[in-house]
Amino acid sequence: MPLKHLCKYILYLIVKIFYGSDILHVLVYLNMKKLLLFFGAMCVAFGAYAQNHYSFSQRSANYTEMTNGTLVSPAEWDDFEVTMAMPFSFKFFGRTVDSITISDDGTYFWQDGDDYLSPHGNDPISRGAGQSPVTYRLDGSGNDRILKVQWPNISFYDIADSFPNDFANYQVWYYEGSNIIEFHIGSSFISEGALAEINLMPFMNDSIGEKGVVIQGDPAQATPNYDLASAGSLTSNPSVNTIYVFTPGFPNGVLEPSFEASIKMYPIPAKNTLTINAENSIQQMEVYTANGQLIATELPNSMEYTLNTRELTPGVYVLRIQTAEGAVSKRFVKE
Repeated sequence: MPLKHLCKYILYLIVKIFYGSDILHVLVYLNMKKLLLFFGAMCVAFGAYAQNHYSFSQRSANYTEMTNGTLVSPAEWDDFEVTMAMPFSFKFFGRTVDSITISDDGTYFWQDGDDYLSPHGNDPISRGAGQSPVTYRLDGSGNDRILKVQWPNISFYDIADSFPNDFANYQVWYYEGSNIIEFHIGSSFISEGALAEINLMPFMNDSIGEKGVVIQGDPAQATPNYDLASAGSLTSNPSVNTIYVFTPGFPNGVLEPSFEASIKMYPIPAKNTLTINAENSIQQMEVYTANGQLIATELPNSMEYTLNTRELTPGVYVLRIQTAEGAVSKRFVKE
């Protein structure tokens, strides 16, 4: 048996024994690099399972503009991305990532960009040649380093022409060892009228684990939303010196809902139908596009339901499932 197939078979047995058959649909569609990293993450899952989620907090500290960083953006930019090796071992949603891509929109892990992190919900743009240089810098020493990425004096594509004086400054910090991620908000100004055209929604998304967190509400007392299908946004621009902190671990020490693991979906990818099984009666299901648009609502009132996916456009969708135990969101792919 070829080594590649042997590795897949060993992974099949391990996942089957410890995690059940539902996740096998995911493994089939991962390439070998992702399989091996995914396998490594599972090996430490019993000791670090809490890192599959994040608790949220916020604090204030003086924003310091970063100097002497390494430039990654063109002189004038709209879209760009630069991939580099992580300078230290880092876990994102419990999985070790070996590289990071810095882009105009934020940062992401995996070469396909599925694991995503952004301090906003819009398309940034530079304010002119040489005026918005995106840089990174590694601070600290030993095993206590911080990777800092800075987006200075940027605007947003949707408002650049209508509100030419609007600007924003922010940084994202990645902490070695603790795997904490921080969004640092610098001085900025976004017109009240521009707020209707942009979405200020700091968020992180892990597509493989189907988890995420979006920050919404009053920016001075923001709240996290762990249901990406119902995510909102901040009601105004965060004040300068605001820091949003994402710490690995379940919020307030609570455990992940057990009913989430009991909900099964197959086949994935779906072609004409998607069957959903649950241990309790499914009261309601909502189908959303990857951009959060609600496209269908179903009322199964049963423990098993087959969703007609024949007319869906191929792509990624979010299924929000409501049972008596609570609500959970799961992704599926329509081929």
